[in-house]
Amino acid sequence: MIVEQTDLVSAVITTHNRLEFLKKAIKSVKEQTYKNIEIIVVDDGSTDGTKEFCINEKGIKYIEILKEDHKNGNYARNLGIKNSNGKFIAFLDDDDEWYSTKIEKQVKKIKRNNNIGMVYTNRKIIVNDGQYIYITSINNENKNDCKKKCLYNIFSVTSAMMFRKEALENVGLFDENVNFWQETELVIRICQNYMIDFIDEPLLLYRQYVNGKKQLSNNIEGFKQAVQYINEKHKDLIEYLSTDEKRIRRQMILKDLSNRYTSQKKYIESRKCLYKIFKIDPSIKNFIKVIINFNNVTKLKIKILLARW
Repeated sequence: MIVEQTDLVSAVITTHNRLEFLKKAIKSVKEQTYKNIEIIVVDDGSTDGTKEFCINEKGIKYIEILKEDHKNGNYARNLGIKNSNGKFIAFLDDDDEWYSTKIEKQVKKIKRNNNIGMVYTNRKIIVNDGQYIYITSINNENKNDCKKKCLYNIFSVTSAMMFRKEALENVGLFDENVNFWQETELVIRICQNYMIDFIDEPLLLYRQYVNGKKQLSNNIEGFKQAVQYINEKHKDLIEYLSTDEKRIRRQMILKDLSNRYTSQKKYIESRKCLYKIFKIDPSIKNFIKVIINFNNVTKLKIKILLARW
């Protein structure tokens, strides 16, 4: 089925000193089968020639955040939203890439129903620049009415998501007080007002780094503070969860924290988190995780197999 391309889509790309990755990200947007796209690059103080490249590149709306105005990624994304003209908005981190049919398929899906506020996709993950590649799996129940499910599930990452601009504006855009789980917190608010849907295809190329310094999201204390902030902000919704749902939410937080400790090679702390998960859910799978304590890419493969068990 051919999708009408009458509705403008705004592609908001945030970047900081990753010009070579940015070029690939922009190329992936320009190669979309859906052509009615405006490209907005929000540059958070790059000094690597990003500004010169964007100004000279055809078809890019360039927004520069000066060093003295630097805040965080959500501030940059919100600037992109406020300067966008699209009916739909899709976000792309500078080190990620879209596959060519992503936007076309998301537009088709989101236009099925005016009550759909977000559509996300599956993704292919490249670990440590190609050391290992795998495709994530999507829970088939994480769609439609997710008022409660959004509190104990992480649906996807920002680069895999497309939103109605109206929906983003109605819920208040990204919360600029949140530096971790930004999209997860936003999705909580989206789900209280809209339905969501997904495309179970890997339409995003997502780069991940394990046991390395390249990942920007491994600030443990910052993550803990963000979780505490989100818990407090949405405490009324969380309190409404059942006992089992609260346990699942607790496991979700501990799992993410364990992964962050592992990325910093803090294996004792990581194992403590895994043990807490085992105490909540004493399954064979969780026991194996405690024993193995994944600390390299080979063990990551085992972890993925266990996650699909």
